[in-house]
Amino acid sequence: MSTLLIDTAHPKASVAVAKNNKIVAEKSWQADNAVGSALLVAIDDVLDQSGIARSDIACVAVHRGPGHYSALRAGIVTASLLADVLEVPLKHFATKDFHKSKFLEELDRTKSVAVIQPQYEKLNN
Repeated sequence: MSTLLIDTAHPKASVAVAKNNKIVAEKSWQADNAVGSALLVAIDDVLDQSGIARSDIACVAVHRGPGHYSALRAGIVTASLLADVLEVPLKHFATKDFHKSKFLEELDRTKSVAVIQPQYEKLNN
C-alpha cells in the first residue's frame, strides 16, 4: 500500500510517499505565498523519485494544523481533491515528523474522513 503524505502546516512544507510503512521519497521546501503551486510540483517529484504512479496511491493523508490559513487550505484542498479523483481514503494527522516512530502504523489504523476541519493558528493581537 502506498500513501501520499502532505504537510503544509509548518513553515517548511513537506510531501512524502510511504510504501509498506516506510518513507520511500520525501521533499521539503520553505513554504511561501505560492505553497499551492509548489505543492503540485513536489507531489510529482516524490512520485517520480519513488517510481510510484498516481494510480498506485491507496491513501492520501494531510496535516490538519494548527497552521496558517492559506497554507493549510492549499494542503487540505489538494489532498481532498486527489483522494476524490483517485477514489482512495482521505486521512488527517497532527505530527510534523513523518519519520516519528510508529507514525505510519498509527496512520493505517486511523479512520478515513470525508471532510477535514483545519485548525488555524491563533494570532496574538
